[in-house]
Amino acid sequence: MLQKMPFVPVCLLSVALLAQTPAAAQLEAFQTSEPGQSPRINLLAQTTNFSDLVLTLQDLPNSFEAMPPTDLEQLRQDLTQEDFKVASVFAFMDANNFELVMGITTQIQSAAEQQDFDRTLNQPEVLQALLTEGLGQTEIKRQQPLTNLNNIGNSVGGVSLDVDLEGVPARLDIIAFRRDVVGAFVFVMYLNEETPVIPAPEVARKLDARVIKMLNTGAN
Repeated sequence: MLQKMPFVPVCLLSVALLAQTPAAAQLEAFQTSEPGQSPRINLLAQTTNFSDLVLTLQDLPNSFEAMPPTDLEQLRQDLTQEDFKVASVFAFMDANNFELVMGITTQIQSAAEQQDFDRTLNQPEVLQALLTEGLGQTEIKRQQPLTNLNNIGNSVGGVSLDVDLEGVPARLDIIAFRRDVVGAFVFVMYLNEETPVIPAPEVARKLDARVIKMLNTGAN
């Protein structure tokens, strides 16, 4: 059943994050930010190929398999909208342990967009409302802040959700972070009460390291 779990409804929340919709519900989400970060927007936006900002099978335990290329391209198209351009996307599944790993990045086009992005990550009630809103009709049993987010991006926020997938209890951990001119979203879904084969913070740090390497290369 989890092998057929669609990625798109989960990841459409990324579009909502940039929309900055105010939230009335008082929800919790862990967040942290580093002050004084100044992105090199103009130079990097013109010289960097952000489509290569993906993790590969070499970054994951041997039990994972990559999402088929045709499905991945369809996912990219489904996620891309007029006001949200997907720079890169990757997705993997461990069928034996019923774990899904996914990440997408988007290029932050201006200093104003960076400020809006960071503002969302620094407003816990807005961040978590948008994260849960992106799940559509998925039943959320419990939600709590996602901790252990140190050393990820310049700004970061995350939430852990207990969800019901057609009678299958699962946990969805979501991390959103910004590193310079890149906004990134990481999703890890696994069976509830189980330990993930690779946890979301580790996936986020691997992706963040890939972003740093590419940004440093593009700036040279």
